[in-house]
Amino acid sequence: MDFSGAFRIYAAIVGSLTLLACQPSKSNNNIDASVVPDGSNSMCGGDTEVCCANQMCDSGLACVSNVCAPAVTPGACVAGAPPWAFVSEVAPPTTLAPYQQFTMSVTFRNCTGATVARVDASAATGTKLGFSAPRDYDTFGIKRAAFPADVPNASTVTIAMTLRAPPLTGAHTLRFGLVTEGVAWLPAESPQHVINVQATSQVATICPGVTADVGGTQPASDALQSCIDATPSGGTLALPGGVYRVDKGLRFANPITVTTAGSTATSPNCWALGSPPCAVLRADANLVTPRGFVFMSAASGVHLDRIVIDGNRNVRLASTAAASCAATNTGAGFNAHSDNCADCSFRRGISARALCGTGWEWTGDNAIIEDNVFYQNGDHNASYMWADGLTLLRSNSAQVRNNQFYDNSDIDFICGGATNALLENNVVLHAVQGTFGGLMLDNFNSSTPGQFQGTLLRNNNVSCGNQLCDFGIVLGPHAWYQSPNIEGGTVTGNTVVGAKMQMIAEGAGTAANPIVVNGNTLGASAARATFGCGQTRDTAVFNVSPDSFVTTADSTARFTYHDCP
Repeated sequence: MDFSGAFRIYAAIVGSLTLLACQPSKSNNNIDASVVPDGSNSMCGGDTEVCCANQMCDSGLACVSNVCAPAVTPGACVAGAPPWAFVSEVAPPTTLAPYQQFTMSVTFRNCTGATVARVDASAATGTKLGFSAPRDYDTFGIKRAAFPADVPNASTVTIAMTLRAPPLTGAHTLRFGLVTEGVAWLPAESPQHVINVQATSQVATICPGVTADVGGTQPASDALQSCIDATPSGGTLALPGGVYRVDKGLRFANPITVTTAGSTATSPNCWALGSPPCAVLRADANLVTPRGFVFMSAASGVHLDRIVIDGNRNVRLASTAAASCAATNTGAGFNAHSDNCADCSFRRGISARALCGTGWEWTGDNAIIEDNVFYQNGDHNASYMWADGLTLLRSNSAQVRNNQFYDNSDIDFICGGATNALLENNVVLHAVQGTFGGLMLDNFNSSTPGQFQGTLLRNNNVSCGNQLCDFGIVLGPHAWYQSPNIEGGTVTGNTVVGAKMQMIAEGAGTAANPIVVNGNTLGASAARATFGCGQTRDTAVFNVSPDSFVTTADSTARFTYHDCP
């Protein structure tokens, strides 16, 4: 959001007559227009918490309990004090609506013996505040926050933040800690909170003449399907933001665009801080569908933009669909499926909490899947309850880029064939649960090779916590099955850290069409590890099996036998 104004607002330190200046907000839409911009001694108007915490206090000040106060203050360090310690907080609410904004602050004491310099939140080095439950997530809108100023030894620093509830209903943890970027998390954290996100029933018109409950209480599938079917080919259905209870599968049989009302080409994705509330398609507790409750059956031209698809897995664990998953019928747990839908797209949305199988199974050339979040799909520790984030079965000339994959439980992003495709700038993060692999080029145990000629797998970042991934990047099918080798492709500029083995090529490339692997940054691997297939093996940073054909100048490659099975 970008809101302008010429406000200059003042607030008083509690218990003091000193008035400290606030400066105009660059990102606040909750300022009371009655506040006069004349420099008078006026408090923030309207929602004062948002007003102050949206960076309205002058440099060196922080909004604490609705008052602009010094962000860094003297504080004694007793003998034996830890280098950093949590002091206090203004705690968050315990219950929020999806996308509801709120403010909180945390205060820490510096007893390191030195001044700790302020660095930007995006800086690659330095000490800052980080979201730590789970670490490195941005569930409530931010991963990092900068100190408001340099922090001398024997002083406290208060970091005030405006956050927003996630669009996914249910319980979410929230906690902040200090991190020295690129080095380590520090043993100083705020208390952990559990925030219950719940929508409130309300009726809205979702297309001409059709209303639905957008609070997730009453079933909405019939209303949604009627609006989808009534939208002409090439037309757009703009759904009001809210939570839609999907009790029947939704089929997109015509080439249409479905988006959230009020969004524009510059609106951020549905996960980002500052996103207007998106339309959330949330699976009913008893929903059963054969292969996903969002189904693109049109031959071409279906586009979903800024839509959230929520499998609602914790609520569905006792359902008939869950029993089907456990009995190996994983299609019952899919979130979405694109059935040979050419020139179709999914942009700026979320696919989260699939019951099992995958957050999205996709076939169809020229797919565009970009700027989305694939979040905690499946359960890695329950047989056949695991799920990919994105399963791209086949899509020549696909563009899969700038997506975030959080703790998906089978393979975060797996592709079974895509020539002349761009698979780039995606981020894979594991902090909660394990996975068999972060990124994979595969052929799904087919009798024919997976074709990747002209495809670039580049500039992706895979971070696996402490060995939460068996493999960071998997090239070829032979770690699991002995189907034909994949052919072609270039793997370059990727970064992988934290996996049991950072990269493997097993069944990758042929003599006629080798796979090219160069210029990747791979972290260290332990000497031995036990993998999900049950095997304990020696490891390497980059393992290339003897049946692979890899063109590489990478000195970290080690030629050995298959890791699994």
